Amino acid sequence: MLSFLLNFFIYLMASFGDASRAVKHMNEDHASSILAFAHFYAGKPHAKEAKLISATSAGFTVLIDGSTSVLIPYPPSCSVSTSKDLRKAAVHMHKEAFHGMGWGYKLRRGYYKDVAKILWGVARKRKGMKGMLGVLLGIGAAAGIGGMFFKRIKAKTKL
Repeated sequence: MLSFLLNFFIYLMASFGDASRAVKHMNEDHASSILAFAHFYAGKPHAKEAKLISATSAGFTVLIDGSTSVLIPYPPSCSVSTSKDLRKAAVHMHKEAFHGMGWGYKLRRGYYKDVAKILWGVARKRKGMKGMLGVLLGIGAAAGIGGMFFKRIKAKTKL
């Protein structure tokens, strides 16, 4: 029975494909997403750091604060059967985790700054100066409105 289970596990790993590049990329370029996964999906809102250990057909395995290993299953809406499906699942989970934690969390964790960088890059590629000006105005308005709400909430909590 043990050899059957071992062979079945090896089959599953082989059919999923090698996810080591995706794991390395996530740890190097998307550490804030992995930490958001730990906060939102693993229910560890006070975690200080999170590192992706592996990605399998079962989900992402995350090491939280260097001591706790947690398997975070993919949401039911994400169909992940091979390593090629990981990007789509990671993007979906990134958005769901940040949105689920709220706008204050996004503000504190640099979510809006990252979105601004992406929009800036898109505007530069597609529309030249007019596109950049529109993006800058949109970012400025969003930052101003976000700052006003943040100050109001902060002032209310000091009372």
